[in-house]
Amino acid sequence: MAQSWGTVANPVPKAQSLKPKALIIDSEKELENMARRIKSAGTVIAILIVLLACVGAAFGQDDSPVETKTAGLWDSIFRPLFKTIVFGGVGLFFLLVSYRVIDLVTPFSMNKEIAEDDNTAVGVLAAGMMIAIAIILHAAISIA
Repeated sequence: MAQSWGTVANPVPKAQSLKPKALIIDSEKELENMARRIKSAGTVIAILIVLLACVGAAFGQDDSPVETKTAGLWDSIFRPLFKTIVFGGVGLFFLLVSYRVIDLVTPFSMNKEIAEDDNTAVGVLAAGMMIAIAIILHAAISIA
């Protein structure tokens, strides 16, 4: 008699997880923490907004006259790349500092409320705050 998979005697072998070890979450509580996921989504959106402003400021339209422009490698590639890295670093630094300042100003610890208490409202507050600060930084970088 042929053996069939999926019976009690021969259970179906479980497939190995394809996720990298760094992405595996150990506890079910961390997996179901909606506040942490909302804050993470807001943080990713905020970082993308800041980086978009940096790339736009670096590779944007130049107002200098056409005859004074040089077609050198420095002017066409390295200067915009350098400006992107500098503006991106400064923008992300201000994003982090502003989050820490607002976390200190609030009467409760935002990180504790998000991580331990799974407070979805604080997660939405943190995500919205990060996006709002990123929009302000986008405007500041675009002007520079």
